[in-house]
Amino acid sequence: MVEEQRKRSSPDREVRPFLCDVCPRGMQKAVKSCLGCVASYCEAHLQPHYDSPALQRHKLIEVTRRLQETICSLHKEPLKVYCRTDQRCICLLCVMDEHRHHDTISAMAEQAEIQKSLDTAQIESWKSIQKREKLLHDVRQAVESLTHTAQAAVEDNKTIFASLIYFIETRCIAVKELIQDQEKDAVGQAKGLQEKLEWEIAELRRRDAELEKLSHTEDHIHFLQCWKLLCAPPGLCDATCVTLIPRLSFGSVSRATSELKDQLEIVCQREFVKISETVSRVNEVAVLQSQKRKAGAEPIPRECLHLSLPTPSIEHCPVLMLSSQSTDA
Repeated sequence: MVEEQRKRSSPDREVRPFLCDVCPRGMQKAVKSCLGCVASYCEAHLQPHYDSPALQRHKLIEVTRRLQETICSLHKEPLKVYCRTDQRCICLLCVMDEHRHHDTISAMAEQAEIQKSLDTAQIESWKSIQKREKLLHDVRQAVESLTHTAQAAVEDNKTIFASLIYFIETRCIAVKELIQDQEKDAVGQAKGLQEKLEWEIAELRRRDAELEKLSHTEDHIHFLQCWKLLCAPPGLCDATCVTLIPRLSFGSVSRATSELKDQLEIVCQREFVKISETVSRVNEVAVLQSQKRKAGAEPIPRECLHLSLPTPSIEHCPVLMLSSQSTDA
């Protein structure tokens, strides 16, 4: 269907040359049209208009297919008069007939009058074009500046958030190291106490076994000699000097980190609202308003992306306090 439509419409769209109205079968191309003769001529048939004084008074124009529009459809005479009353072109017979009481003027004189207004309209049109070209230039500059600053803002945003992520990652590593160091220290102290207690328990069990054995001896001399050795208690630490926090755990650290996360989310949400409002105010593309603005949008303020993060600490980590004092049992 589309192809058939193209075939049907293609002959009408072809540009055909203007042919001479005098040449047989219009063999020659027309070069001028005569308003007086209401015909178009080739070079050969146009020559009489240059040679004959009567034909020299005819108005020659560029060749046009609309030549028939210059002929009165009623009287078949050239349209040479303009009727201001009816605002239309008429012929001389029309002036003496139905337009005899109308305000009429020659078409040439009316064109001269309108030409003045046309010149003024052209000047105003030129000024309007100049203004819009200037406005178009400003709009293009605004779009170019906005595109450039938007890309710069995206890059700044990427860099700033990358720094923020790096900062959080370093804080995460720092907290991890603090926890591991505190764990190592606390476990070391606990291991030392554990080994000492195991040794003391073994010594006390050995002493208790010796005392039990001594309690059944009937050798008075052996009893007194052994008692002298066993009555002196081994060097033991005072259990009352050991302060042990029950159920040691790093749960407080997890809670502190969770609080930091909550605070960070609140700060991020609040600052993101500010960033969104800042982005919404960048409307440099809407230049087609009464107030002219300078091209260029400000990048996202860095202070809108700045987040103050507290340095994590192991303030509530469990601490195992041991006393190295030894007392006699």
